[in-house]
Amino acid sequence: MADIQVDGGTLRSGAGDTDAVAAGVAQARDASGAALGDNAFGLMCSPLFLPAYTLVKSAADAMMDSAEKGLRNSATGLRGTASALEGADADAASGARQVGA
Repeated sequence: MADIQVDGGTLRSGAGDTDAVAAGVAQARDASGAALGDNAFGLMCSPLFLPAYTLVKSAADAMMDSAEKGLRNSATGLRGTASALEGADADAASGARQVGA
């Protein structure tokens, strides 16, 4: 049977990377709000383009909110998994030492 080795530090590092991606998604969402100023499409084109832009922006913001939340949840899960695996490993090692004593 093959050994499975999991390093809690590696999982925590992955969680940090996942948080960094989530921060990038949040920054992109925030930047999309500053993308267009008032009358960006001009007086004549605003009635044509602004409703479509608003609809697409709302959908994109919702998608980015969902992606950020999912990434943050994944990072939390990775940290929890690292802690659980390290705890189980410590318990198994303690049990093995008691059997050997």
